[in-house]
Amino acid sequence: MVDRDGGENLSMRRLAQELRVTTMAVYHHFESKAEVMQAAADQVWIEVVTSLEPHDDPVEAILDGFLTARRVFRSHRDITPYAVASPRTPDAVHVMAAGIAAQFERAGFTGERAATAYHALATYTLGSGVLEAQRAIVDRSIRAPVSDLAAAVGAPPSAGVDGDTYAAVLGAMEDDPDLARFERSLRAIMAGLLATGDG
Repeated sequence: MVDRDGGENLSMRRLAQELRVTTMAVYHHFESKAEVMQAAADQVWIEVVTSLEPHDDPVEAILDGFLTARRVFRSHRDITPYAVASPRTPDAVHVMAAGIAAQFERAGFTGERAATAYHALATYTLGSGVLEAQRAIVDRSIRAPVSDLAAAVGAPPSAGVDGDTYAAVLGAMEDDPDLARFERSLRAIMAGLLATGDG
């Protein structure tokens, strides 16, 4: 329902109608819409974990894990902010941390270096997913963009700016990076971590 109709259109009453049960039946399991969204977020994480492919190369396994997360987030934009920000049970955190730690150790990242590498890759992946999700959610709610930024800032300097660079930056600002661009950047982050001795 959320993927189809948007999170703002989810209500306990609509969920009950979709399930062909009473609204009270839904409230028997969930106290609020936020709890329903948390349950949906858990399903997104389960989809990420169950979609992972095994890899002989431990670095590729890590990269594929983050790429898989990004693909799944892209297909569930309205749930992504909940998947990234919502609370998890201690058991869920333990399972995720143990699995991630094992992957990073296989790739040669140990101790604090594993935490640094995970943080860099996760921040990029989760941040990119949330940015795309928020853009999609907000864009649905605005009929026509309104901004006085250009008038307030004035014309940007154009001297010395390469036309190709400008076009590339403009394209990156207007659209969430496609998955190919996202993957190149994710690989660049990993290469930097490996080159600096963090792995």
